Amino acid sequence: MKKFLMVAMTLCLVFSMVQVTVADDRLKLSGSLRLRAFNFDNRDLDADLDDNAKYFDSRMRFGLAITIAEGITANYRVDFNDDALWGEQGANFGRPSSSNQRFNPDQMYVRIDKDLFTLQAGNIFQAFGAPRLATSYAVLDTGFGLRLKTPVVVDINYFKIDEGSDRIDEEDLQKDTDVYGLQASYKADMFSAGAFYAAINDSKDSADSPNVIGLWGNTKVGPVAINAALDMFGGSSDAADVDYMGTQFWLNGEMAATEAVKVGANLYYAMGTSDDGEKQLSTLPTPKYGGFEPHEKGVQTLADGMDPSGKNDPFMPVQNAGSQGFDVYAFFNPMDKVTIVGQIGYFMPQEDDATEWESSTLLQASIKYAFAPKCELLGSIYHRTDDVEDVDTDAELGMAALMQVAW
Repeated sequence: MKKFLMVAMTLCLVFSMVQVTVADDRLKLSGSLRLRAFNFDNRDLDADLDDNAKYFDSRMRFGLAITIAEGITANYRVDFNDDALWGEQGANFGRPSSSNQRFNPDQMYVRIDKDLFTLQAGNIFQAFGAPRLATSYAVLDTGFGLRLKTPVVVDINYFKIDEGSDRIDEEDLQKDTDVYGLQASYKADMFSAGAFYAAINDSKDSADSPNVIGLWGNTKVGPVAINAALDMFGGSSDAADVDYMGTQFWLNGEMAATEAVKVGANLYYAMGTSDDGEKQLSTLPTPKYGGFEPHEKGVQTLADGMDPSGKNDPFMPVQNAGSQGFDVYAFFNPMDKVTIVGQIGYFMPQEDDATEWESSTLLQASIKYAFAPKCELLGSIYHRTDDVEDVDTDAELGMAALMQVAW
């Protein structure tokens, strides 16, 4: 009942503000509505099982920004039925279930944008690293984000991701967990580059303190646009008795072959480990909320939410295994409103002793039709084969369709 009242109050607030927009241009509305359909054949790749999956899901987002004064806004965004499965128990609008968030206010912050700085405070999203990748540090949580607009742009982040069980940190279980981040970046006509450091500080006895150092840059060599990123993870966890590790590299090249065709390639490398006292990391921290798409991993050719390797993470398909892989892709625009994408990728572990998985090969094709501004239809198909030691596997075939409108 409480959650229903929250939804009702939010909708009343939203609709009342919509009426205000007629007379007040200080209010800016945004959002999107997404419907998806999936059909997977042999989802688990096991030759002895027939594991198929057919389902629909949907999501609506609504955001607003209220201008308080010049350069100062109050911002709010809420997810309704985030990735709600059709037909799932409790999947009706506003009703909670065990596996999906039905009502999730994921962003709420004040933004102060001045000539010399930008400050955001509240529930915000921040990411450091290569603009095309930015996976190693991506946070959606409560804290501060300060940008100093000097010739070398400086970003400073602080997040409180766990207040403990009490405001007074007397006992160990009451102590806090914080995230700190610092990035310096520079942009010129022909290139941009940056370096960053981020760390989690857990004040409890568990002392879970991972960190990451990252370098990134992009430039253009003739007709080829080049993007690259190098991330190095460290730190330790006393509770788990492990040392964190991870060195990963991403290189992307892309060029226009003709006015209608763009081609490119991604190279992925991540060091793995077979040491029981080590744990590979590929991102920091683990996002609290799913589905906010802070970044794209290479090229998103299937429906929103599936990365180009067909696995969860191109840098770590299997825990501690690392990764060595590549994909090549092409975009074709036969007409203004239509985009066709084709892609082939191959991935294998960097540390063979950490897994029985030996390789994956992925083929994907997609077509997108923009039937109006910010309104699109997408259809995708992909074919994936895995080679696993001493296991007979069959290929997985997946199809997806998406309809999305935004405002």
